[in-house]
Amino acid sequence: MAKDKITRVQLEAGGFLSDPDFVAMDAEQRGVYCSLIFYLYANGGSIKSDANGTAIALLCGCYKTGNDWLNVWEKVGKKFLYRRGRLFHKRVSTELARARKFMQDKQRAGIKGAESRWHSHNGANGTPIATKRSVNVSEEKNITYTKDPAHSPSTATLRFAFDNALRKTLPPLDQSDRTAYHNVGLWLDEQIAVGRFEDGIFEQVLTYAQKAATNKKNRNPRAVFTATLQRELGYRNGAK
Repeated sequence: MAKDKITRVQLEAGGFLSDPDFVAMDAEQRGVYCSLIFYLYANGGSIKSDANGTAIALLCGCYKTGNDWLNVWEKVGKKFLYRRGRLFHKRVSTELARARKFMQDKQRAGIKGAESRWHSHNGANGTPIATKRSVNVSEEKNITYTKDPAHSPSTATLRFAFDNALRKTLPPLDQSDRTAYHNVGLWLDEQIAVGRFEDGIFEQVLTYAQKAATNKKNRNPRAVFTATLQRELGYRNGAK
């Protein structure tokens, strides 16, 4: 569905530069290859093509024809899959599937249980119960959340999917809100990198957003969301 379209994904530079096939390509071949990767990500993982790739030469800004184009496609084409008139790429399909699964799981399953999880950490009146998560933010918090070992995509992929899910849960009003959400994702990614949080923190933050969005008493749910991050996680607007 259009509302679930993935607009941000991980592009791992090291994956390109360590691929012997990519390293062996000349500048023109690399340009065609990267252009196709971008088109695939932007079009849900597949685009129309033909077995020899001639239909996509102009799409990639390559104006060679005949044998000249086939020489380009000889190295580039083997990196893609061709089925029933459409072109695919294994890594692109994997990353899109991971991001889509994460976003849908957190929007549907995760957010569906947000209210019960919230009350498990708070009293009946919504007051936080004293736990390791609610210690004074000036203290170091060794907070961890369980992650599923059977499905653990890169944090960059999780962060991009998290950003999409957050925008749908608590729609931004302007560019300032969009930037603020982006900064939250970056901060969480950094905290995971230094070992302070685990991947499950993204889901926990989405529950904060859902709580802020659904509480009719909140006149400014975005401000409530930010205040919750500050209180519960020690977030300081992206400050290191």
